[in-house]
Amino acid sequence: MAVKQKDAAAAPEPEDKALVPVATAVGALVDFWPHPLTSAGRRQSVAAVSAAGASLAEVLRQGGMALGGGAVEARVDGEPVARADWARRRVSPGQIVEARAVVQGGGDSEPFEIVSTIAALALRLGPAGLSLRQAALAAEAKVIGGLVVNALFPVELPDAGEPGRALFSLHGGSNQARPYEPAMMVLGTHRAFPDLAAQERAQFIDNDQYLFQLFDFGVGDLDISEIKIGDALLSSFSDVTQEKKLPGQAATLLAGDVQTVFGGKLALPAGAEAAYRAGSGSITGYGAPIIKTSGAKAQRLELDFVGGFFGRAKKGEGELRNVAIEIQRREHGTTGAWTTLPPETLTNSATEAARKTVVLTLPDATKQWDIQVRRKAALDSNGRIAKRTTDQGVTWMALRTFQANAADATGRTRLALKIKAS
Repeated sequence: MAVKQKDAAAAPEPEDKALVPVATAVGALVDFWPHPLTSAGRRQSVAAVSAAGASLAEVLRQGGMALGGGAVEARVDGEPVARADWARRRVSPGQIVEARAVVQGGGDSEPFEIVSTIAALALRLGPAGLSLRQAALAAEAKVIGGLVVNALFPVELPDAGEPGRALFSLHGGSNQARPYEPAMMVLGTHRAFPDLAAQERAQFIDNDQYLFQLFDFGVGDLDISEIKIGDALLSSFSDVTQEKKLPGQAATLLAGDVQTVFGGKLALPAGAEAAYRAGSGSITGYGAPIIKTSGAKAQRLELDFVGGFFGRAKKGEGELRNVAIEIQRREHGTTGAWTTLPPETLTNSATEAARKTVVLTLPDATKQWDIQVRRKAALDSNGRIAKRTTDQGVTWMALRTFQANAADATGRTRLALKIKAS
């Protein structure tokens, strides 16, 4: 669905401010591309620039660029500067200098112009740059999400005769985050591959996997239409949620920075194997624990579990099996007692894997936490181990830590997506 751009007169114009984060050192960011067609050898550095400014030639020298010869074009905040003016053009602290080798030969073509239209453009607001109103006029963007269907959590399953229901996973595709690089600027109508504005994450909901992504389209209030995954329109997929975030608005689908650590296979409790063979008995104990530590300043945690277990009745039909999982937490660096959280259960009655994401709320978002996880055996609906249970194990796949995101998105249009793997 295409959304028309707001009337420029009716929409509040965001305040002018620098949109591109640069290094904290006082100076100008130099982005040098020695190869005309690829990023091979690309390097970024900060050139020392006083408050009075420095010549473009001096800034380029500090960036490690030889000025003796060669076809090179330079831009300051996206504005081309002729080579004859490099010694006179002043560069102020905080400005972005881009220097790129140019393909030589080939008549009157302008390779730098072609490359720069598909590269991210630098924008510095104020007297030396463009206003947000100018950047946003008549701007529309088309996005290709670039999601690729992939096996995110492969689980070894036993040979069970007939196949079970297919399980799907999604994984992010070609879109990338470009921290500390020039922000994208769209003028006119373009097919765009937006930047990732946050780390992608996946979550299991009712045994289905959902992928969460947040994209940044650059400066201005932009129309976003014809969203595609590969060559397929997003509208052709089921169970998709979109949130267009106008300049300055926060995304609710995917917010915060994410840190991930990986767990391992959860051991069965002592005596479980013998009870399986006997086909009787109740296992009340838990297996050996796995302990993982969250990131610092954790606002919330997510734990992913995948279990390859199922049951069979005498006639071969599927029977319900449950695996109880005990989760405990303790503040990192302390030696006090563990706090046991409400019990979690993985449930399965078919041959495909059981998948579940457990979301933990924390009493203090300023601390770091140790998480301890243990499992019981796979039990039938009466809480007893049955003969016809096949168990290939339960794996704690990942522990994700969500932290506050202090990034400033003022003046940029973003799009949040939540999509079911299918």
